[in-house]
Amino acid sequence: MTLNNIQEYITTLNSGVSLYDLPQEAQENKTIVSHALTRFNYINCMEYIHTKFRDDKEIAKIVLSKDGTQLSYFSDKIKRNKEIIDIAVSNSGLSIKECKRKDVFNDKELALKAIETTPYAIQYFSATIRKDEQVALSAIQKISSTYKFLHYTLKHKKSFLLKVVKYKPTTLYYFCDKFKNDLDICIEAVINDLYIYYILPKKMKVNENLYKAVILHYQKNNFNTEIVNKVFLEDK
Repeated sequence: MTLNNIQEYITTLNSGVSLYDLPQEAQENKTIVSHALTRFNYINCMEYIHTKFRDDKEIAKIVLSKDGTQLSYFSDKIKRNKEIIDIAVSNSGLSIKECKRKDVFNDKELALKAIETTPYAIQYFSATIRKDEQVALSAIQKISSTYKFLHYTLKHKKSFLLKVVKYKPTTLYYFCDKFKNDLDICIEAVINDLYIYYILPKKMKVNENLYKAVILHYQKNNFNTEIVNKVFLEDK
């Protein structure tokens, strides 16, 4: 194919014609395909792009910088490339499950990038990552239900759970009964979100020490204690 032919096809693309509507020779030309993928947003593009490009690093960079989920269409060679994986995961955390190299599942920096875009991606990382407090809190602060994917050691570590309910009180809902009924944890949760009181176990709702601690917190911070009384008393 001559340069003039290539330019003609690119001009056609720029006029609004889809890459998929061009002749086969155009769809197999890397320059034309690269131009189309760079300039336009094709949904699920790799499903339709010629299979010869599924092993092409440059095409992978273009596609995955826009839609990391497309990693599933590329070759195992591409799925093992650390640079490509970083691009895909930074765009869509769930693409981590398509990776074909073991070390990435133990990469804390990559895990934080994945969680930034897709908190549920934490479930695909190693036990070492899932019990890292920074990674775990990063996921929980975005979506409390990611708590269920944490390593069991964190789920039974009170000092960590106190941090969790401080930053994301609604996560208390997912705690085991032991910690749902822990006074210190309940206090921390309620002083950070008064309405968490409504999901507390009955035993904790009637705990006088919980009430006193919340009232004291509100008084120290010059908050209106009337709202505390209203919440605690109306549920009796």
